Amino acid sequence: MIGVRQNIIECARDLFMSQGFYKTPVDAIASELRISKKTIYKYFPTKEKLLNEIANNIIAGYNKRIKLILDSEMDSVEKFNKLFEYYSVQVQTISQKWMKDVKIHSPRTWRKIEEFKSKHIYSILSQLLEQGKKENLIEDVQSDLVIETITVVINHLLSPDYMLYMEYSHKEIIEFIFDSYLTGLLTDKGRMKYKKDKTKKNNKIK
Repeated sequence: MIGVRQNIIECARDLFMSQGFYKTPVDAIASELRISKKTIYKYFPTKEKLLNEIANNIIAGYNKRIKLILDSEMDSVEKFNKLFEYYSVQVQTISQKWMKDVKIHSPRTWRKIEEFKSKHIYSILSQLLEQGKKENLIEDVQSDLVIETITVVINHLLSPDYMLYMEYSHKEIIEFIFDSYLTGLLTDKGRMKYKKDKTKKNNKIK
């Protein structure tokens, strides 16, 4: 059974995502949950502390799911595909309004999210590139340089400021980055595996 605290976090997350952090008053959360503002303040003394806890929950959810993929018995190409599928779903649940709002009105929480994203990308890519090299699915590239390049591109293209002027969705941008970099890193054996997995996936969708 979900407790009051978790109910508050989940409700606030939905409202912040749809209406923005700044424009969502605590009254709206209380009204949605049919509880008093006093109850909310009992668990979260300020709205920013509530936002910070939402960020912690999002990060914890990412970590749990990603760990399951990375710790699985799949090869590196399959893991890349699974990660892409997971991120494609997740980015569609996060609105630009929310990201822009957090960046402006809660820089501390924004820094936490950005630091997590950078460390997260580095950790995942390091592990998968090394696994792929051992499997002869990925070329013997300079991992640090590849990771740094991908991180910079992702952070730039998915920044809320940049996305405001883009006609492409998060999913389309991630797919483009994923395809462009991965196909360039794969060995002939890896590209065959990637093409085969992608064809199988597209057939399932049909």
